[in-house]
Amino acid sequence: MFQEFFNSLLGWTGFIDLLQSKIGRDNYTSLNSILKLEFHAVHKKVGHIKTREALIDNFDDALLLEAGRKLNYYNKHVWTQLNAMRDERNNCAHVEEYAVNVQIALGFYARLIMYLPYVVL
Repeated sequence: MFQEFFNSLLGWTGFIDLLQSKIGRDNYTSLNSILKLEFHAVHKKVGHIKTREALIDNFDDALLLEAGRKLNYYNKHVWTQLNAMRDERNNCAHVEEYAVNVQIALGFYARLIMYLPYVVL
């Protein structure tokens, strides 16, 4: 069970890493252009995002997924599905409450793979 839990966490972490990379491809220009309007609290705190470290420090997974939607990387339906997967990943972190088995882990990966084109292209 631990292995399946660990794999689900790593799969999600890899997906988030790819999304962070896509957001940074233009030196955060696109993100900064919407920061003040769409992410007011982040803009107020840091002004502009200039580095990956600043992105990581100021955008948790939920905000990062929202940024992808606001940047038109994917539509609202995909955003909803990714948020559901984020919730499932968070549930996997509580093994005593959510027993992850091989079938759950494989299903998670199968769904996650469907959304890779949104963050790698």
